[in-house]
Amino acid sequence: MNYLYILIISILGYLIAYKINSKRLVPYLLMFSGAYLLAICISEIIFHSYQDIGYQANYFILLGLLIQFIIDSFSRGIEHGHSHESLSISGDNKFVILIALCLHSIFESLSINIVSDKALYAIMTHKFVISIVFCTLIINSNLNTAKSIIYISIFGLSPLLGWACQEYIQYFDIDSYINSIIGGMFINISTNIISEGSKQHKISFKNIIIIIFGFLLAFF
Repeated sequence: MNYLYILIISILGYLIAYKINSKRLVPYLLMFSGAYLLAICISEIIFHSYQDIGYQANYFILLGLLIQFIIDSFSRGIEHGHSHESLSISGDNKFVILIALCLHSIFESLSINIVSDKALYAIMTHKFVISIVFCTLIINSNLNTAKSIIYISIFGLSPLLGWACQEYIQYFDIDSYINSIIGGMFINISTNIISEGSKQHKISFKNIIIIIFGFLLAFF
């Protein structure tokens, strides 16, 4: 059932990107999702990682940070909204960006059945915003309809590969290690979202309120 929620929220994000001008909406959604994801990551995902595997969690959290850093270098930071206005998919970069985003989506989906309900909500919120960002990018890239559908379909279905690995994760009893890696990736993403949401490193009062709201919501 968790898989279905992620698919529905992704489709909803795509529809919003096509139906409305999300240019003004996206920065605030990104800021909220970043704050909410960061708070949930620390209070739920990483907390349980330390409970389950103790000090070893440090190594896998750092590994997650490194993995996301590498993915960022290929995806141009689309998964934290960095390039939703300036970057277009064209030329040789289009396949690299798509593959990088799919890798992020696959890693993200590995934790769907491991995490708590609150963490699932945080992942859904992030997935919703990134779906809007990615679909907006496709719209602005002047791709024909067929190619646009192919790109969106590949990205939308990429979590299936992560979900298919769930059985092996449980069989080998490595869910806590995967959780720690995902936690490190989410720390990278969420802190980037928050830091990039401020223009010239000057955060607005609206953004402060959104961040505080995201933090508080994580504890209710």
